[in-house]
Parts: sequence; structure tokens; C-alpha cells
Amino acid sequence: METRNILIIDDSETDRQTLRRFLSRDPGYRYQFTECETVESGLGALVEEKPCCVLLDFSLPDGTALDFIESVKAAHGQLDVPIVIQTGTGSQADAVNLMKAGANDYLVKSDVTPEALRLAVNNAIYRVRMARIVEDQQEELKQSFAEVRAARDAAELANAAKDEFLSLLSHELRTPLTPVLSVVSAALTEPGLSPDLRETFQIIRRNIQVEARLIDDLLDLTRVLEGRLQISRGSVDIHACIRDAAELVGALVQSKQIKLEFDLTSPVPTVDGDHSRLQQLFWTVLKNASEFSPAQGNVKVSTRRESGMVVVEIRDWGTGISEEQITRIFDSFQSPGGQRFGALGIGLSIARSIADAHGGTLNASSNGLGHGSAFILKLPENGTLKTVSNAGVDGVHGRTVLVVEDHDDTRRVVGRALRRRGYNVIVAENVARARSQLDANLPDLLICDIGLPDGTGWDVIQYARPIGKLKAIAVTGYGMQSDIERSISSGFDAHVTKPIEFQRLEEVIEEVFAKAAPDSAPDGSPEKTKIKAT
Repeated sequence: METRNILIIDDSETDRQTLRRFLSRDPGYRYQFTECETVESGLGALVEEKPCCVLLDFSLPDGTALDFIESVKAAHGQLDVPIVIQTGTGSQADAVNLMKAGANDYLVKSDVTPEALRLAVNNAIYRVRMARIVEDQQEELKQSFAEVRAARDAAELANAAKDEFLSLLSHELRTPLTPVLSVVSAALTEPGLSPDLRETFQIIRRNIQVEARLIDDLLDLTRVLEGRLQISRGSVDIHACIRDAAELVGALVQSKQIKLEFDLTSPVPTVDGDHSRLQQLFWTVLKNASEFSPAQGNVKVSTRRESGMVVVEIRDWGTGISEEQITRIFDSFQSPGGQRFGALGIGLSIARSIADAHGGTLNASSNGLGHGSAFILKLPENGTLKTVSNAGVDGVHGRTVLVVEDHDDTRRVVGRALRRRGYNVIVAENVARARSQLDANLPDLLICDIGLPDGTGWDVIQYARPIGKLKAIAVTGYGMQSDIERSISSGFDAHVTKPIEFQRLEEVIEEVFAKAAPDSAPDGSPEKTKIKAT
């Protein structure tokens, strides 16, 4: 049974005796009492005895309960002991002042019962203990936040050091390759070169090119992570690009006697893109398909047209990909040693980034280990993709997107991905900033978080609707049916629950823009379309 040390400060022996008797009837605790008659003696006993609660008379010979409380605050910086005030002639004003000063309860002596006193003491002790627990937890959180910040700063420094190292490494690796490649290339132009030497020099050149490609991959990965992958756009014949990439894997295909089959039948094989980058993508996928095919195996490359997209499928009948592995083969730094995609483990990550930068997609499928795999690239046909610019010019079809998101990383990533697709992107981190952006330039599309520092996404859309017509998508962690219904009723065209892949967000954007403009309701507001939630 817990023992409680109670400090009673009251100049009336009768009242002190009553308090002791009432509390001693409490079956849940044992009580020890320290008694004082003045403010001064009570302050001394508070330091020496460290009671778990103080029963304090309002009026004492050398001061009042307020004097006692203020003295404790002055001495200790805070009032961290439960205090229950008793008074014989208390007023409402006294009660208010004492509670503001920090007292936990206020009792009139003539109305005090054993039960009322026990409840007052128990509640006062409980509230102070909970306050201490919360304070301790807040201090632990502060320390945790400090540790997280320190770890983040260390990671940023390490990341900067890594980038500097990769840049230096690339330079050091490229330097000795340059003269070798120059000599070999010059030798291959000699008309009197014997067939054996020509074949030898061709092997050397191909392998130097592969080595240079791996070095480029290291730098490309850094650019991908920083959103700086460079694309030089022009009209690209996809069929010619595929054949150029196939030449780079020719030695591997020949050494394994792999049958490389082409079914290039797309009626519109041109896209708006970067020939070198797309060749890099095809080389990566073809190399992997060849490496993981058995000797005398088959690799088939086919093209077709689907809904304004050029589709390239590269299929092999090799080792296949497990269900677990297929979810992460496009991640960077796949570990070697038995993994389906070993080596540096960054080629496919870069390949997907190249597809993304062209406004396309690159995905993989497999029926499991031993059943081969297929990689499918989809790119917009020539003329359907405009040059991406970060200079704030009109984007795809002249569309501007306002991204409202208070999470810095999410706002940055979504904005960057939309810019890569050709949209003009403006951002806001709260309701106030969103309203300013809407007033300055009404966008074609609003992508808005719901939980914002100074309000909600529902506030943003309700502000936007009277200004003019725009499409709107709520992208949020709130996913209850009531949240979805509120988003739609507030004016959003769709409600998407986080986390969401950017490819899915693109699909929702397309669906939203594909909807016919809603007719106006009788009150002038747009009629609500059916609920869209993912």
C-alpha cells in the first residue's frame, strides 16, 4: 500500500485534526502528516519533507495561500507540488486567483466531507504526476529530435562527400581509358589490319565502351537522386535506337549463342526524346535479358502502338524474377551475389529514370523463377511531349499545377516529377500561401494535402472554387469514408490516400482531366461528380 506524506499548513489545531481524521479513513493509502501553522514554517517543511500534497489554509498569521504559492515559485522556478486550498470564508474571486496561480483545488471548510477531501487530494496528486510524465516525455522527444537532426546533418555531409568522391572517381577512371580507346579506334580505320587484329580491337573497344557506361551510371545515379538527369530532345526512331543498343550487346549474345529476335511492327516508331539516353535504357535491359538467359536461349524485342504510345517489350525465357525481388529491381544498389540483377545494381534504376524523364514508364513482369521475364517500356509518340523546362513556362498543353503540401520532401518530389512531365508547377506550403498563389494565377489543376499547418485542404478548395474553374485532387493521409465524402462535397474531383506512387497519381490526373466540365448547379456552384477515391 502506498504511503503518502501530506503537509498540512493551517493555524487551527481543530481544522488540522479534522483533515487528518478524514484522510485516515481512506482505505487505499497510508498517510503520514507534517503540520505547520505559518507560511514561513510551511516553506521550510516543503523543502525538508518533500510531501506528495499540501493542504493549505487560505489565511495564515504571516500571509495568505497566494503568498505561499508565489514564494514557492520564486524559490524553485515552478510550482511542481499538488496544492489543495481550504478556506473558511473564501470568495469566488479568491478561488479564481488561486487556481490561476497554480492551486489544484479549492475547498470551503464548512462543506468539506471525507469523500470530497479524498477526491480533491487524489485528483491533485494525479494531475501533477501526469504533468511530470508529460514533461519528461517532452524532454525525451526534444532529445530524440536533436539526435535525429544530428543524424540528418551527418547524413547530408556523408552524401556530399559521396558525390564529391564519385565525381573524382569518374575522372580518375575515365582518364586512362581515353588514350586506349583512341588508339583502338584509330587502328580500326587502318585498311591493312588483319581480321584477327580487327576482331581483337573490336572486343577491346566494346569492353571499354561498357566500362565507360558503368562509370556514367555512377554519375547518372547521382543526377537521378538530385533530379538533374539531362535529356537532349529530338525526334528519335525507336527501331533504329533498339538496333544500336543490340549492337552493344552483340558480343554477349554471340558468346552465349542467344537468338535475338526482332518484331518491330509499331506503325509510329518515333518519339520526342534523347537517342543516347534511350539507347542506354535498351542496352541495360537487353544486357540483363541476355545475361540471365541460358546458353542458346531466346530474347525477343517487339514494338506496337497503344493509345498514342509507342510500346517496346523485351522478353526473355531465362531465370525469371521472384515475387519478392520484382518489387525492388528498380531500386538503386541491388546487392550482388546471387541476385537477379547484380553488378553495381543501378542500371535498371537509371533506366526507369530515363523512361520517367521522357514522360513514359518502364515496368517488369515475371511468372516467377525459371519462367523468364518481360520489360515493357511505354513512350508518348512524337509530338505529344513538349520540352520540359524549369523556367516557369507553360507546361503540357499549357497546364499549370498548384501543389499544396506542408511536407518539404513530398512537395519537392511531386513538384519535380510533374515538371519532368512538362507541367508548369507552383507550390505552397500552407493555406495562406495557397490563397496567394490562387489570387495571383489560377492554375489548371490543384493537388492539395488535407492536413495543413494553418487549416485544411478543404479550406483551400472552398476558397478556390468561387475564383474560377480548375480541377482538384486531394492527396492525403486521411482515408476514412467520411474524409473522402467531405473532400468531394468540398469541391475536389478526386481523393487519393497516401502513400501513392507517382504513376498512379498520373493516372488520376488523366482521369480528372478526361472528365467533362461539370454543369453549374442552380446556385452557380459546380455540381459534384461521383466520389473518386484511391
